[in-house]
Amino acid sequence: MRRLTVILLSLLVIVGCSNRFGYRFADTLVEWRLADYVALSGQLEDDVSASIDALHLWHAQTQLPLYRQHLTELRNLISNDELTEADVLRYSDIMYSWWGNVRVAVEPYALRYMPQLSVAQRQKIIETIQADIDERREEIAETEFAELLKRSQKRMENNISDWIGRLESGQMRYLRRWLDQREDVRLLWLDYQQLWLDEFSLVLNQSDQQQFEQRMRELILTPEQMRPEALQQSLEISREATLTMIYSLYQSLTPKQKHRLVSTINGYLDDLDSLIADYAN
Repeated sequence: MRRLTVILLSLLVIVGCSNRFGYRFADTLVEWRLADYVALSGQLEDDVSASIDALHLWHAQTQLPLYRQHLTELRNLISNDELTEADVLRYSDIMYSWWGNVRVAVEPYALRYMPQLSVAQRQKIIETIQADIDERREEIAETEFAELLKRSQKRMENNISDWIGRLESGQMRYLRRWLDQREDVRLLWLDYQQLWLDEFSLVLNQSDQQQFEQRMRELILTPEQMRPEALQQSLEISREATLTMIYSLYQSLTPKQKHRLVSTINGYLDDLDSLIADYAN
């Protein structure tokens, strides 16, 4: 979690999904991204396209109302000065559960279509993911962690200012202190991604259908089980520090900042209402 206000934490998913123009073309964007990994044609291409449309509709009709419900609750807590530190933890868990819902929805389609891929198509997927990991390793080697932190601070300052207005000096200190607590886990993340890809490669070429389904389901639904212990510990420490920072920032909001935050939330609620109505039928 890299956003440092309660609203940014809870809206990270919504921002990407509820921009009305972008969301309406989400299925097309997914198909474009999929084409970067594997070339489909014929009936398989048609079937996958139809399934992406179905997933988009499922998300609009079942997930967007959830986002709206929890966002409304959060807005009310902020408006009434009732938000607690426990609420911050609860909403972070809720946000993570949304991603879990998507995993569960995608899993049957993955089990359906992956066995239909040719050997060449499977190899292309593996090679493309490996190229992404290798490129990331090169970027890490070329970028000092201290430089990365500077970029992160500037980006976060801009993002937060969009939501609450100009940050005050005390709030800036909260941000700097949180950045000072961050550990460089970039290589640990890549090691984890490499472990996942190596296992995915084995499973993708698994000839036994029962073994394929069981192991692929685990890779999709519970990939965290493959995280190295050092990475998991660092993530837990980072999460605790981030939630503490978020609540500290929330408590420091001026009346003007809080008013702007609530107004921004209302804008997203309007977007969600529009999208929910569009996909209701």
